[in-house]
Amino acid sequence: ELAENGKNKRITEALLGFIPENGPWKLEDGYTIDFDIDGNVVEKDFFKEKEVPFEQRVDYFSVQSKDFEETNIFELLDLIALKETRGESPKSDLVEFYWHFSFPFVCFFVVFIGGIIGSQLKKGAMASSIGLSTVFTIVYYIIMFMGKSLGNNGALPPFIAGWLANIIFLFVSFYMGWKFHK
Repeated sequence: ELAENGKNKRITEALLGFIPENGPWKLEDGYTIDFDIDGNVVEKDFFKEKEVPFEQRVDYFSVQSKDFEETNIFELLDLIALKETRGESPKSDLVEFYWHFSFPFVCFFVVFIGGIIGSQLKKGAMASSIGLSTVFTIVYYIIMFMGKSLGNNGALPPFIAGWLANIIFLFVSFYMGWKFHK
């Protein structure tokens, strides 16, 4: 339980807990620690059995059982909402959410930039065109994973982290398109 200032007001831990359909939680073999407004321990109470009126039900404490690659968008949104209600930071989940939405745009940028480069090369330079497209694709993926990593570490906001490669390659595409028309 948190106080108004965000510090701990009370911590209750137990080895066993039972949740009847209606009514308070029944805890066994545990303790409760009460804190003052500054976060200092005021009282520590051990108990064998205790009834505690928690608002939360079992699903509040459920853990995500799937990997990000196995979740659909609605499950990911539910997980983000659950973490927000718990007071946890859903930052890495939001990065994953935006990253998955931005991922399909790799096709557009690779084709667009590859087309501009391919049209500028001399006839018979197919190997150069394939090589440059491969290099752009690899650089794109490196930037995507770099953005994801920076977002998960908190260095970038989740939206920017998820869309970083697309933002950079959008500017690269505009620049190359502008240079092509000159």
